[in-house]
Amino acid sequence: MNVQKRLFVLVSMMLFILVIGGESGHAQTVSIEFPVNPMVTQKKTPLTNEMIHLEGPNAETSFYYELLSDLQPGDYYAQFYINHSSILIAPSSLTVKVDGEPIQSISLAEKTSEFKVNLPKEALKAGMHSITVSFTGFLKEGICVPQHSTSNWVTIQINSFLNVEGITPTIGQSLSSYPDIYTGTPSGKIQVVIPEKASMETLNAALQVANYLTQRSAENSVHVVNEQEVRSLTNNFVLIGLQQEFSSSWAKKIVTKNELPEKGLQISQMKIVNGDAAVHALLATAKNAEEFDKIDVLTTPSIVQQLTGEKILIEEMPVVNKQVDSNKVTFKQLGMQDFTLDNRMNSTNTHFYYLPVNSKNVTDPTIELHFKYSDIIASYEELTERPDSVNFSDGKVELIVYLNGVPHAVDMQALSSKGNEDVKVSVPFEPAILKDSQVLSIQVAANGLAMQNPCVVTDQKKWIYVYDDSALSLPMATTNPSSYLTFSQFPFPFAKHDNELIIVVPDSGEVSENELLRLYGSLTTNNATPKISIVKTSDVNESQLKKSNVIFVGGPKMHPLLKKKDNLVVAYQNGVAQLTEHGFIHTSTGMFAFLQPNVWNNDYGMLVFDKMSDATSYLPKELLSFIRNTEVSSNVIVQVNTDQIFTNEQWIDEKEEQGITKTKDENDYFGWVAAFIGLMAILVLLIVFFKRKKIKG
Repeated sequence: MNVQKRLFVLVSMMLFILVIGGESGHAQTVSIEFPVNPMVTQKKTPLTNEMIHLEGPNAETSFYYELLSDLQPGDYYAQFYINHSSILIAPSSLTVKVDGEPIQSISLAEKTSEFKVNLPKEALKAGMHSITVSFTGFLKEGICVPQHSTSNWVTIQINSFLNVEGITPTIGQSLSSYPDIYTGTPSGKIQVVIPEKASMETLNAALQVANYLTQRSAENSVHVVNEQEVRSLTNNFVLIGLQQEFSSSWAKKIVTKNELPEKGLQISQMKIVNGDAAVHALLATAKNAEEFDKIDVLTTPSIVQQLTGEKILIEEMPVVNKQVDSNKVTFKQLGMQDFTLDNRMNSTNTHFYYLPVNSKNVTDPTIELHFKYSDIIASYEELTERPDSVNFSDGKVELIVYLNGVPHAVDMQALSSKGNEDVKVSVPFEPAILKDSQVLSIQVAANGLAMQNPCVVTDQKKWIYVYDDSALSLPMATTNPSSYLTFSQFPFPFAKHDNELIIVVPDSGEVSENELLRLYGSLTTNNATPKISIVKTSDVNESQLKKSNVIFVGGPKMHPLLKKKDNLVVAYQNGVAQLTEHGFIHTSTGMFAFLQPNVWNNDYGMLVFDKMSDATSYLPKELLSFIRNTEVSSNVIVQVNTDQIFTNEQWIDEKEEQGITKTKDENDYFGWVAAFIGLMAILVLLIVFFKRKKIKG
């Protein structure tokens, strides 16, 4: 980023801080005559959502937690449940450090299955804190005895937890506690409440906020509800809508607590009480529905971090670095910040990323690595010629990048650069590795960093430092958006961040808010959604549909604009989908979806969800989950009445094969015709030649 751009972003952020006008102090208190029954706060916070395996002789892992305010000394601790190899001997141990300071060491020479680590006073202060567990494992006694073995291990179990009793009541006093106190848990559901008769702009804003919270919450713990569906307030909640839209007395009392200016989106943090019971509410409201186009302030991480005070007014959105789809994906975008590989950490976690391009059209892809490494690695050949070369004879080092499980190695000794210098290396890989799925898995590891010789002095450490501007380069053979679309590419092209998306819903209100929330979730990639507009079918026109990707919830029966088109992938006769043409049994189909280029502009994509029965949903959870995760190259998917899901992949394959065969036959035919014409031409020339010769004779 050049100096001018840095200055521009800095000034924009400063203006944003001035515009939002955060008010300091505690959250406003609103007393209402409505049931407030807060649930008991969860006391235990899991340390991990998966078992962690540490392999000896040396390994470590870290956990992190954040306190939003200082805590008074109390019974705060980390509880670990572990399992370890039964053949470990003394001095095998686990050492726990809190914020880098050693707190406790546990011997693994005897069977140990659990232990408790009390948190020191310094770890109870506001801010981020770390808990690091280091493993040292020994299998045999003696000097210079190798300890590397698959039987040298310890695991940290999934039921390990951090005791956080008493933390929750101290937070929630300002907007800085968002989104933490609005994330759902299995026992603490979060409601995003909208007016009973919400505008499409209000609904869209609520769905975006709910989807943002859903990505950070336990499954099925965030719901969008209208004000009349709320029976009691059992947990913190979010309230979104125009003041004049709300009709219930309890909601109107909250939204009218503060006077609204004519312009801008106002966001407030409030404490809602009824007697001694209290919960917190986040309120987003305005006088005009157009102001909800600023709702990104609650869904953009770089802006969310700046929220503070009890109330802010957003008159203008700050300039932020928008996520733009590109044929180059950096390690930073993949979630891999600058990192070091060494003898303790010789590999990263596996990261998953939705590719912003059609993987089928990728040609000549490469891994563009940017790193530097220790001088011991760079000087390997020179060091092995020294008299004490036994200390350096543990082997060469290679850097490995795993793409979808396939390794791609860089021989560090083959590099011409010296140690401590920045190096850039391009590693080609086969496009077939990307397969049909849009999801890419990536892991970076290294071989040869750990000293295998136990007698080697311990201060000769090898390391590789990898920069997060390393990237995957994915050149496209064609960038034609109208190329054949299949569900294996979903959620693209609809999730492209540089294109808008229109979701068209029936006027009749047959689609629930939580069905739409599932759809928003399926369109979320790498913690971001495209710019979405949701409109009723009576409010949409062809000129709008020409400028974006479009999703119809409902078929031609619900959408007159679709009814006018005769070039749909699934044909309709008298309003009935002709699914038998795609290999499906008509009478057993419940719901279905089909994908094709936008019929108003084939530079974009179009997706239609429809159903054969009034008793079924347009957007069932099972169908959306299948579409999101499938690698099948199909453009029609059906869910039958038994909830089984089928695709037209075989039909497409047969059609493509027929096309190839037909083309081949046609080419052969034209080849024979051309050859025959050529032969006849030669024959005519010969006849003419001999006749002329005979005349001359």
